[in-house]
Amino acid sequence: MGGYRSPARNGEYLVHEQPDVESQRARPLGERYHKEYAVFWPGRDEPLDTKWREGGNTMGWVDAQLEPTSGSLEVGGAVPNGWVYKIEPEDATESPSAFPDKCPCCGAD
Repeated sequence: MGGYRSPARNGEYLVHEQPDVESQRARPLGERYHKEYAVFWPGRDEPLDTKWREGGNTMGWVDAQLEPTSGSLEVGGAVPNGWVYKIEPEDATESPSAFPDKCPCCGAD
């Protein structure tokens, strides 16, 4: 599951609409970028690959807590209930896809 990122004091919120609708055109699912859209994998089963490198970036899944009623997402969190896909460093010159190129369950790319 996923949602558009909306910054908050202790993390961010995943929202169903783009927070900055005026400056963004609607994009198909496959054209959403990591810095604007987050992917959350619910459950406590550890992903097959939690970290990998591609180009100059480190990509992977990190513990996160999602509050489904509010959309509040906190990396780590008091009671992690899933994993969020992260890319570091977030390079301003490139716009990596919001979606991982490896399945967290089986590792297929």
